[in-house]
Amino acid sequence: MCRAERKNSLETALKKEATARKAEVVTLHQDVASLQRKLDNTEKERKDVLHERDSLKANKEKLEHQIELLEESVTASETRANAVIDRNRSLQEELQTIMSIFQVKKEKLETQEKEMEMLQKEAAEAKALQEHVTRMAADLSEREREIKLYQEQMKMLEKEEFNAHSFLAKEGTKPNEEGSPEGRAGACGSCFEEKMENANGERRLKPCVLPLPRVKCPKGL
Repeated sequence: MCRAERKNSLETALKKEATARKAEVVTLHQDVASLQRKLDNTEKERKDVLHERDSLKANKEKLEHQIELLEESVTASETRANAVIDRNRSLQEELQTIMSIFQVKKEKLETQEKEMEMLQKEAAEAKALQEHVTRMAADLSEREREIKLYQEQMKMLEKEEFNAHSFLAKEGTKPNEEGSPEGRAGACGSCFEEKMENANGERRLKPCVLPLPRVKCPKGL
């Protein structure tokens, strides 16, 4: 009887222990399932974090590439800006040079204009002088023509005088009866002869000198 009781008591204890063990197993299974769920959630979160990290890394690389492009663009812009500044400086220097050349040419042009005015004035004076010389040449030609005419008249008068003297020389040997100077007058009727003795005592006639007629020059000569 003691063995049976002991056996029953042992079975009861074992059953209780088995029940407790089963309960512990169920609890452990529940814990394992909970842990598995947590692990799955953690793994999912890890994957999400990894995916997000990869995405952030890609975005970072993309941003870095964009930053590099921007830096290259900024560098190129700075280079172009420096080139533009240098070009502007060169253009300003070239403009200053052109302005200096233009100023020199302007001054030269003003000098040439003054020289042209002086040359025009000198040309006008030369033209006036030429006209004056032309008038003087015309006057001189007229004077020469008048002098030539006067000389011809003088020659004609000298010829007439010579003829008159020759005539008087021929007519002087025939004095009139009264012996007056009028009887010894020449063909002109305004002069008379004078008798002169030469070394041999011979008397000869001295021809009178007829006064030349005064010819009035048209120009007042």
